[in-house]
Amino acid sequence: MPNQFHPDDVEAVLSAMAAFEARCEEIMTLLGEKRWLPPAEREAVEELYRSLKNDLKTAAKAPFVHQPTRNRALTVCESAFYDPAVRKAAIALRPATNSNPIGSHWYSAVHEAQMEFSYYRHSLKRALELD
Repeated sequence: MPNQFHPDDVEAVLSAMAAFEARCEEIMTLLGEKRWLPPAEREAVEELYRSLKNDLKTAAKAPFVHQPTRNRALTVCESAFYDPAVRKAAIALRPATNSNPIGSHWYSAVHEAQMEFSYYRHSLKRALELD
C-alpha cells in the first residue's frame, strides 16, 4: 500500500500536536503537586490555561494545520490524527477558566489533554513505520 500521507502534511500535523503537547507540559510543570499558588504564579497558569483552552476550541472547530483554502477538505492526516486529537483534548479541558486551578483539578485535565496529543502523535509515527 503506498504512503497515503504527504510528507509536508505529516510534518505539520506532528509539529502542531507537539506544540500543543508542550503547552500542556508547561502548565503541568507550573502546577506540579502544589496545594497553593502564589498570586503571580496563579495568574500565569490561568493565562496559559485560558489560552490553551481557547486555541483548542478554535482548532476543534476548524482542524486544519495549514491555512484552509476555500472549500478545502481535511487531509487524510488531519482527519485521522489531528482532528480527533484536538477534539478530545478540548473536551478534556472541562474545568472553567475562572475556577481555582488546584481545587478544580486543572492538572488532571491538562494531563488528559496532553495524553491525547501524545497518543495521536505516536499513532501517526507508527502508521508511517507500517507503510
